[in-house]
Amino acid sequence: MANSLTGDFDAVAQVKVRIVDGILANLHRKGPDEDDDSPGLLHSFAMTVGTLSLSTETLHVLAWAGSYQPSNGLVPIETSLQYSPAGVGLAYTAATKELERAELDSGPLVSLVRGTAKAQVSTPTVTLRPNATSEVTATFRVRVLFFPQPGSKPLGAPIHGEVRATFDVDLQEGPGGKTLLDVTPSTDDGEIQFVPAPGTVSAAEAEAIAVQIRLALRNRFEPTTLELDESFPFAGFKALGTGDTQAIALPVVFSGSAPAAGLSGVGEEFLKFNDHFGAAISRELLDTRLQPMLDGVKDTSFQLTISSLGITWATYNVSVSSATLAWLNGELELTVQGSAVTGAYFFPNYNFTVKQKLTLDFNAEFQSVKLVAVGDPVITGLPGFAMGTAKAEIKASRDQAIADAQPQIQQALMGEVSIQAAMQAIGGAPQTELTAVEIEPRGVILRGQVKQRVPSEAIVSFEENPDGSGFTALESWIPGGWIERFIWTWREGGFSTPWGASVELYSDTHSFLLPEPASQPPMSGVCLQVEGTQLRSTGTPVPTIGGEACSVSVPSWMVATMPPEWDLFLPIWEHELGPEEVVAEGIHAHVNGLAHSSSRTTLGANSVVHFPGESWARSREVMGRAVEPASRLKVPLAIFLVLPPGALAERRSVLERKLGELNLDPGAWVAITEDYEGRWAKAFAAEKTPSTYLLNARGELAWKHFGVPDAADFREAERHLISGRPLRYRQVRLAVEPGGRAPDFLFPYAEGRPMPLRRFRGRRVIVSFWKSWSAPCLKELRHLQRLQNEAGRDGPLILAVNGGEDPKRIAEFCREHELTLTVVPDPHRGIVRRYGVNCWPTTVTIGEDGRVERAQLGATRRKR
Repeated sequence: MANSLTGDFDAVAQVKVRIVDGILANLHRKGPDEDDDSPGLLHSFAMTVGTLSLSTETLHVLAWAGSYQPSNGLVPIETSLQYSPAGVGLAYTAATKELERAELDSGPLVSLVRGTAKAQVSTPTVTLRPNATSEVTATFRVRVLFFPQPGSKPLGAPIHGEVRATFDVDLQEGPGGKTLLDVTPSTDDGEIQFVPAPGTVSAAEAEAIAVQIRLALRNRFEPTTLELDESFPFAGFKALGTGDTQAIALPVVFSGSAPAAGLSGVGEEFLKFNDHFGAAISRELLDTRLQPMLDGVKDTSFQLTISSLGITWATYNVSVSSATLAWLNGELELTVQGSAVTGAYFFPNYNFTVKQKLTLDFNAEFQSVKLVAVGDPVITGLPGFAMGTAKAEIKASRDQAIADAQPQIQQALMGEVSIQAAMQAIGGAPQTELTAVEIEPRGVILRGQVKQRVPSEAIVSFEENPDGSGFTALESWIPGGWIERFIWTWREGGFSTPWGASVELYSDTHSFLLPEPASQPPMSGVCLQVEGTQLRSTGTPVPTIGGEACSVSVPSWMVATMPPEWDLFLPIWEHELGPEEVVAEGIHAHVNGLAHSSSRTTLGANSVVHFPGESWARSREVMGRAVEPASRLKVPLAIFLVLPPGALAERRSVLERKLGELNLDPGAWVAITEDYEGRWAKAFAAEKTPSTYLLNARGELAWKHFGVPDAADFREAERHLISGRPLRYRQVRLAVEPGGRAPDFLFPYAEGRPMPLRRFRGRRVIVSFWKSWSAPCLKELRHLQRLQNEAGRDGPLILAVNGGEDPKRIAEFCREHELTLTVVPDPHRGIVRRYGVNCWPTTVTIGEDGRVERAQLGATRRKR
């Protein structure tokens, strides 16, 4: 008769479905990793969409070309091809011809959906029908941006909702006797659906999207086949119960084949409310594991003697005839039957019974189980004179038999049905621990919980669209969760000066795009924060808010004849300054204005660089004269006002009175900076001030003037102006991205010994790049010093990398400001180049796995 706890199987493990969600969330946190053979889950991807049979090369080319479609506000592909190598144009021509041939075979072009899809994908959650044994339904939250090819049928927008897909799951025996887990999408269209978010696409559009999802799942994604480790002992699965308490039963066969009755006898959900997982081992299996103990007890034999006055009157030979176990609630009862036999005249023989209570002693700290005796054995049937000796002998035999059986008990309860080993066989397993071991009449139940992992921080990352039409946050994601809202903020107008700006906000639940507002000044200082939900290792959903990520932008001006390593520093303002605030204290960062200078092959804006020297209060007059001819000729003009060091240590009201209104014409753009480290003066050899320089739209030095230029001087400069492109802002980009590997480098550690960064895997590391003269760098260093003081040895390792300054000056600076951070001199800027730093400060947070968690450009923003 089948055991009602385990059916016809030796044991059954059970895992709450929400713990399975937690395992999948851990795989999603990990992401796909080329350096690791264990599986990971995508959080974003791009793929071609279409029903035509095309070569891989053509699909790649068309996917690339689709991202340039003007219907999405991007430049046409034909424009891009003008600046591409000749081979790219040839490949595009060949791809379009193959596409035309395929269209002739496939019917009218208008009936096709073709293009490129870029998608964000959440961690999946799973549901199972009651008693399901071969299928699982996964739900993914998706946002998709579709770039259609010309003539393609539209898919509707915005595409945001849930994909609910049922997969067939099959365990098969593979080569070498290993178990293979095959996962394939259902062939039933009704089992793969797209459920749009409210306020997005229509029902008809949702079905058209679902058609493409079915095609992609069945044709574009390879069926998943996992080769499970030998430690994966399970012979299938079965869904038990419904709702939040639903569990998956995983039966185990330790020898022979699965029972003929299969999973039909597995039906009892034995997990309690607080259990995350458990395992039930049948009494029948444990009886076989405990048989050696019973055999040891049956081998018990000893002698009893009756003597007095130095005379032995009788000798009894004591032996055991049987030893049996009874399974009770909370304990085992060992019953031993035996006899005491003598040949002495007048002394009777005895039959006796021994009862011994046994239990399982669970040690939570060491995660071990021992079989132990409870109290002394109870002996009946022996005379009083024999009790003392009999009890001592029986206890010794009992203890030896238990000790001999202990390895089998430990293996049966803790080894053969290891949930942890099974999870590791799939990958992404959280740490588990047993919390209780219970004996009941049908066997033993082990109960356990999953340890909570420290939640991974949200990865907030965005970049500018190629044509400057806005920003995309495709690569932003919540590890082990999903984004529910994107919150964008940016400065509009006045971004080149510390006044005249407004902060704008845009919130979106359906799209990861931030379009640039029409008829507005260029956006600068864009910040993004995400809100969403994250699954813990226990599968419990918790609200989460992603740390704010902010871009730093620099003017994409044309200085083709100047090396970008020269660092022409520009201040970036943190916020709109009040009238009595010191201007320098509102600087958020210093950036290299050459970080994204335009290519030699394109025209930029004309640029005027003015060094006022001690006459800087006359700058407004000079700027007005510079703007007049550019305004009249309608050519774009950028003006860089390079003030002497320390000039920005004024209150805003004072500086504003001296300089006046600088935005004199919509076609002119003005930036105020100081000559930090004398880099501007060095680049222009501006030994005398005031002096003024004109760079034309090709970036060539076309005109210069010493002294304060008047209107006649600028009329002379007018003939050098070239009609170019208006000045644009471009994001400062690092060479590292959130989620990528942090570049390794050596740095002096304890007692100055060189230590590679990779040695600190397993500990969070913060790397901050700084300059001693930069006020925002000092702010950031003080912030990190407070963090180090508060966290101590338990906190992250903080490395302060100084790029290009004299080590003596660095040491003096740290003493002056009482900084005890680990300072890393980088005199040749090798680390700076490896990380692609063009903004000071830049702070990179590296997780315990050696991957970049966050890259912050500028000082930590203060709450306002």
